Amino acid sequence: MSMGIKCDMCDREASVHEVVVVNGERRERHLCEEHAQEAGVLPTKPGPDTISAMMQKMVAAQHLSTESPKQAAQSCPQCGLSFAKFRAEGLLGCPACYDAFADRIVPLLVRAHDGGEHHVGRVPKRAGALVERQQRLMALRRELGEAVAQEQYERAAKLRDEIGMLEQPNGDAEDAGERLA
Repeated sequence: MSMGIKCDMCDREASVHEVVVVNGERRERHLCEEHAQEAGVLPTKPGPDTISAMMQKMVAAQHLSTESPKQAAQSCPQCGLSFAKFRAEGLLGCPACYDAFADRIVPLLVRAHDGGEHHVGRVPKRAGALVERQQRLMALRRELGEAVAQEQYERAAKLRDEIGMLEQPNGDAEDAGERLA
């Protein structure tokens, strides 16, 4: 049985792989669990408790003084969990809780992911081209909206054309980008 990537600090197998992009430069660290904890990359007590603790801290830190008594008393129609109980425990009761408390949970999740609203992790190879194409389309549509809002109409027209090419059945993101450059 072959081992994977080794820890940068020792000869053990790395279980934590950190990728950081700073000023366009990609930096990778591969650490075993022990060295990841020492570096502060992993919490000292891994497990589901860490996620609930993080959510609990974020909910507690949120300015709740603007919350009306009606909002605090709101509960999930599926499991009956009240927002006040979620705020105290940091755990949701069921998947329907996300919808029931969306107006207060979504900003917390966005803040926890540094403003990201969509997962942008690795893509499986077998679905890679399609997923990358969809991600490119979403990014172009977002850029198009920004260009129009900033009254950059020439840029908006180029983005519109690139989106149109990508939306065609044989549209290729790389070819579209090269044609518009």
